[in-house]
Amino acid sequence: MESTYIYVPGLWLYIVSTVVLLMFMTAQVPRIHLPLSKRIFWVLFTAFLWNFFLILEFMVSTIELKLLYAKFQYIGIVWLPVTWLALVVELSSYRFSKRIFAVSSIPPVIFLIFIFLVPQPNAFWGIPTLEDTSLFPMVNFHYGPLYYFGFLPFSYLMALASIVVLWRNYGTDHVHYVRQKLLLTFVLLLPGLTNLLYNFNLSPVRGLNLSTATLTVSGVLFYIILYRNSLLDLLPVTREQIVENLDEAVLIFNPQKRLIDFNHSAAKLFNLGRNSIGTGVEEIGVKELTHRLENLQDAESKTLALMQGLVYDLSLNFVRDPSSEFCQAIIVTLRDITQEQLMNQRLQILAERDSLTGLYNRHTFFFRSKELIKTNPRVRIAAIMIDLDNFKAINDTYGHAYGDLILQTIGEALLALASPTIVAGRLGGDEFVVMTTEQDLSDLASRLSKKVYDRLNVVVKEGLNPTLSVGVSSLNLASCTVEDPLEYLLNQADLAMYQAKRGGKDKIVFTGDFIPG
Repeated sequence: MESTYIYVPGLWLYIVSTVVLLMFMTAQVPRIHLPLSKRIFWVLFTAFLWNFFLILEFMVSTIELKLLYAKFQYIGIVWLPVTWLALVVELSSYRFSKRIFAVSSIPPVIFLIFIFLVPQPNAFWGIPTLEDTSLFPMVNFHYGPLYYFGFLPFSYLMALASIVVLWRNYGTDHVHYVRQKLLLTFVLLLPGLTNLLYNFNLSPVRGLNLSTATLTVSGVLFYIILYRNSLLDLLPVTREQIVENLDEAVLIFNPQKRLIDFNHSAAKLFNLGRNSIGTGVEEIGVKELTHRLENLQDAESKTLALMQGLVYDLSLNFVRDPSSEFCQAIIVTLRDITQEQLMNQRLQILAERDSLTGLYNRHTFFFRSKELIKTNPRVRIAAIMIDLDNFKAINDTYGHAYGDLILQTIGEALLALASPTIVAGRLGGDEFVVMTTEQDLSDLASRLSKKVYDRLNVVVKEGLNPTLSVGVSSLNLASCTVEDPLEYLLNQADLAMYQAKRGGKDKIVFTGDFIPG
């Protein structure tokens, strides 16, 4: 079976096609662990086999070698429709059962048995003859009924199934995806239509099958369609993972942090449109979102984002390959929790504050006072106990509503004085207390009394002259020997306050190591 290999004019088209296919195959190797890249690789490989051995068929002169290379071509040709379908299924995230794929693999196996093992002539093809009816010496294989009524219908049926799966399951109704589906349909149909023209002797170049060349064009278009927005390793996610009418905004990014899908709420929130597919996360304009996607190791942490005056809870979920745990897509959900935050703040205020005056309640006052003592272990600290004189008489004479107004007024005055060095609270009834690390207690007590009296004068009724009895106790923590400084200070301030009452009321009594000037 001696033969020579001769380059013939016009063969460059098929050589370029083969080189292009080989380049695309090589580009998939680094990402071969991804299911989508694996399916792309097998489509390209079957097309490469067809191209490569077609070139060899054209170059040799003996009909025996031409037949041998034609047989090798058919390894790629018969499996190409199956790999196309498998690619579209993976692209659309639609799942066929393994049984369906197994059944679809039976016809290619039958065709290859006739091609390689059954002597010619057989049901697939007859005895080949050499005909010089084109740019190259062509082989007429005298195809039989298995070719026309088996292989061709099978190939076109698989192409049709691929198109149906594509339109029913790929992407969303966004204009971007509709455009992709139209182009992908063209890609799927182009080689098939070219082959159909060849089989019915309608090829633009008589007797020449241009299917391999158009298949390469389809491959180039396929890359342009899927990766036009730099969406390398793009993985479209099924629409079942995005409920379009969710109140939550949902964004889906590929591993390269580029947007591949979003729902209606996200479109409204971020003003997204059909040209937003492929947008980088930083272009969304939410620094909290960018930080989360750039620091996926912190993905479990809770993140709040402030947008348009509203508070959003930002959470991430990952779509992983079940076999490799490789992250295929990142689903970002943003939920408006503004009302929840306001409610939590209200609940926190109710838990910490006295509902009437707004001052710290008894529990929170003790907690904050202990913090103040703990953070200032070397200074003098003081407790100021304040009691409204004759409060029962005010309630009895003017009513409890007016009595509450008096208490609220005192609370407002003490809140106005609150600072990092002053903790103010209401212990109950008409008893108020202040814990402070300010050193000039005489000045503070005077300012406190003046602030309260100024406020009371605004709401006081004619003939009423409310007064305060104030007890002040102080302790130098640096030389303190008592076990519980807070309890000691409050007891001493309480005693001083009652001493002021017994002394005629409307007085300030000091006790402890502070001596007023």
